[in-house]
Amino acid sequence: MPQGQISEENTRISIVIPKDLKLEADKIANSDGRSLSGWIRKLITDAVNENNKGDTHK
Repeated sequence: MPQGQISEENTRISIVIPKDLKLEADKIANSDGRSLSGWIRKLITDAVNENNKGDTHK
């Protein structure tokens, strides 16, 4: 895969947050040993998994 491209199975999202919130989120992500993007991906994955726990229709 050429540099700067993401795989076919991934997608990008864009969000707008206040700068002070980004700085605080960066601190939390770094303390968890993650990039901000990796930390946000983990938060979303954990929330989706939690939501799907009780969902027997999938």
